[in-house]
Amino acid sequence: MNKIHCRYCAAEIPAGSINLDRLLAACPACNAVFSIADEVNALTADEQRKPHTARSEIDPPQPPTLQVTETAEKLTITRHWLTPEILFYTVFAVFWNGFTIFLMLGVLSNSSGVFVLFWLLHLITMLWLDYHVLTGYLNTTTISADSLTLQRSNGPIPSLAGNKTFDSAQIAQLYCVERRERYRQGWRFRRSPGYVYDVLLLTHDGQMDKLVVGLPHADQALFIEAALERFLDIDDVPVLGEYRGEH
Repeated sequence: MNKIHCRYCAAEIPAGSINLDRLLAACPACNAVFSIADEVNALTADEQRKPHTARSEIDPPQPPTLQVTETAEKLTITRHWLTPEILFYTVFAVFWNGFTIFLMLGVLSNSSGVFVLFWLLHLITMLWLDYHVLTGYLNTTTISADSLTLQRSNGPIPSLAGNKTFDSAQIAQLYCVERRERYRQGWRFRRSPGYVYDVLLLTHDGQMDKLVVGLPHADQALFIEAALERFLDIDDVPVLGEYRGEH
C-alpha cells in the first residue's frame, strides 16, 4: 500500500485528505497542509523502474459473494447486501418491534406528552431498523460496464447510495481504499472489525468519485477494481492512499 504520512506529526493521511490535482495533503490529526509533490515524483519514478506485470497474472480470484456475467460487449458484477450482521439485526428488530407495539398500547391509554414522545423515539428507531433489515434481505448492488458507460445501481428498495452513471471514456483509474468505520464497530461480524473497503475512480480531468463503498471484505473491492480495469482496458497505476491488499 502506498501511504502518505504527515511531515509534522507523522500521522497517516487518509485518501480523502489528499488532493492529487494540487499535490497537497491535509492532516486530520494536526490540521497541517503540505505538498506531496516529492512523494508523487518518487512514486512515479519507482513505477517506471518496475517491470510491467501482465494484468492476467495479478487478477484476484472471484469472491463467492459476487456474481459475474461477462460477454464481449458487457460486464456485470452483482453483490447481494445480505451479510451475517443482518441476521443479528433481524433478531433485534423482532424484539424492538414487539416492544414498540407494546408501548403503542400504552399510548392509547396514557396520552401524556412525555410518554408519547418516548414512544415516537422508539417508533423512529423501529422504522430505521426495519428498513435496514429489509434492504439487507432484498437489495443488491449491480455494476455494469460497456464501451460507453459504467453504471452502479442499488435496489429494489431505494437507498442513500442511489444510482449513478459514468462515462467509460473519462475513467482514468480505479482503485481501492481501506477505511475504519467510526460507528457500530462492535456490531460487525468480521475478522478485523471496523474496516470496510471502497472502490473509487479517477477521471482524466482529475476528479475523484465513488463507485461502491462500504464493502465488508477486501477481496470484493480488489476483484471489482481488477475486473473493471481489465474489461475497460485501463492500465493499473498505483494511486496515493490506495489499498492493494497488503498491510
